[in-house]
Amino acid sequence: MTRARRRSLLLAAVALLGLLVTSSAALAAPKQKIAVLGLEVVTTSVDPQDSEVAGAFTNELRARAKLAASPYTLAPGAERELIDEKLTGDCDNEGADCMAKIGSGLRADQLMWGKVEKSGGDYKITIKIINTNRKNADTWGPKTISAKAAKTSALADLAHNAYDTLTGMNAGGTLVLKSNVPTGTVYIGDEEKGKIKDGTFVLTLPENRYTVAIESTGFRRWESDTVTIRGGQTETVEAELINLELGHERGGTESQHNSRTGLKVLAGASLAVAAAAGAYWGYSVLGPQRKYENDGTLGEEWTQAKCGDQDQIPQTTPQGQRDLYADACAAYDNQKIAVPITIAAGAIGIGTLIYMAVTGTDDTESSTKTAGIRKKKKPAIAITPIVSPTSGGANFRIDF
Repeated sequence: MTRARRRSLLLAAVALLGLLVTSSAALAAPKQKIAVLGLEVVTTSVDPQDSEVAGAFTNELRARAKLAASPYTLAPGAERELIDEKLTGDCDNEGADCMAKIGSGLRADQLMWGKVEKSGGDYKITIKIINTNRKNADTWGPKTISAKAAKTSALADLAHNAYDTLTGMNAGGTLVLKSNVPTGTVYIGDEEKGKIKDGTFVLTLPENRYTVAIESTGFRRWESDTVTIRGGQTETVEAELINLELGHERGGTESQHNSRTGLKVLAGASLAVAAAAGAYWGYSVLGPQRKYENDGTLGEEWTQAKCGDQDQIPQTTPQGQRDLYADACAAYDNQKIAVPITIAAGAIGIGTLIYMAVTGTDDTESSTKTAGIRKKKKPAIAITPIVSPTSGGANFRIDF
């Protein structure tokens, strides 16, 4: 290799190195600084909530400026109050020259300020920003929010919108979805977003509130409550899907499943006994006793008083009537047993169903955990009475 060629390669390497250093320096250039002054309250009354709303809105603006996604960084020591800075700077208005001077004094490239005006039961909020060098200002608002809504997350959402609009910030947050299924399809709202891989799914979303769902073969569809995505932050959601073959959540205890099954068996058996005893009760009333009473030879009152003492029946009573009397007495004696059995077994069965309905989920239900929220589905148990002209007992149908 000639000396000239070596020199050319060396110069090219030096040039490339210089280009890389210049690019790195440009990428590492610090963000411009922004100062966010505390919002001024404009009101004709004295209400502590007015100051609370102004303070909360200011804090949300400053927190926004501290996010990595923000195009600016919060100027050190610049968290001052608007009204104080206007007095210190001898500014009787909020003109461009005056506000740019305040921003420069705080060593900020951008200055953000605003006011909260109380109007009836609502607040009108106006936010402004100015470039302290070029002195060109932009305005957001006024936007109105009710005093009631100002106590909720709606106030923070409004502040985020103000900051993002004035600074051009396009913040997104990260959703990390962890599931007990190795693979499955993820839905955000009704839109399919991708597949779970090895039980984990990661997605960047614009700031907003979303519902998340997972579908996986062999498992019941899982849905979350509302998940809030905030700019520059990560929201982790854990999903526990129910295995349709096992009939309960993975990690659940088999004893809980068996306990619910045992209660179902107890309820079903008790109600079956109650139905059988009630049916015989009806049979005894509408069968032998009614047939005997309709014969008219001996009345119902005599039957109940004299059953078991057939010797007192007149000798002239035909044998057919004697047989009717004997059948009616036997049915009457058995009826004394059927009535308490019907009541006791029915009480046990219905009591068991009520207990199952009150004490939580069974083996076919899910307890879904999402972002600190637990959602429980209630069991469906229906008791439908069945009434017919020929039924003398308590007849009903149980669906569960």
